[in-house]
Amino acid sequence: MRLLFIACVLSIMSVSCAKSTFMYSDEMCSYTGKYNPKKISEEEIQNTLDKLIFPSYIETNSTAWELEDVDELDLDALKEECATKLNDLETLEFATTENLVRLKESRIRELNETCNVKMLTIIAYENPDTLMSFETEDEQVNLFRNGLIKGGDTLIEAWQEVVRIKKSKNAYPERIQAEFEEQFNSPQKLQYARLTVMMFGWWNHVNHLIYHTPSEYYSGQFDQLFSKMEQECDF
Repeated sequence: MRLLFIACVLSIMSVSCAKSTFMYSDEMCSYTGKYNPKKISEEEIQNTLDKLIFPSYIETNSTAWELEDVDELDLDALKEECATKLNDLETLEFATTENLVRLKESRIRELNETCNVKMLTIIAYENPDTLMSFETEDEQVNLFRNGLIKGGDTLIEAWQEVVRIKKSKNAYPERIQAEFEEQFNSPQKLQYARLTVMMFGWWNHVNHLIYHTPSEYYSGQFDQLFSKMEQECDF
């Protein structure tokens, strides 16, 4: 009987020791999770959190806010950042649950499509004809793309459409209109037109047309890696 009791105690201790702790935090809460290191490593958990659940998105600019910023756009830096992030997704070790494997595939697709259209956008500042290689079409894609390619009155027409859209979404449309009129009367009006159409027309619109990972692919999936999860929040 005593031996059986000791065996039970040792068994309980073994199970207890098998559990490891993983801690992380976001802007509002801190989390502590218990997991079995025989089933998943801390590195796999950390990679899953950093690259799949809360990935850092592409930081290299593909559009410019000011005329003088156009020359600062760096295609090589964008290519390097994209290659690094893609390599991480393809080579690092991640959790291998069915849903998280699907999430990894989704992140790879999202990254590829985002990088491709960002590269295309940078190139288009000097060679707008390259925008024709974007295959998805609708009325606004054609309007913005044709304006950037043809220039002149076609570009002005696209610019006016962007201003109309911005005014419809802004609490102070008169400010948007005043800015447009000031730029329209400038000797650099075509440069301002290209700047505005590229960022607020072309890029904003195609960014909604390319693939983005659905929230249901990752919502709640991370917590399932743990046998127990506790959280403490500031609110």
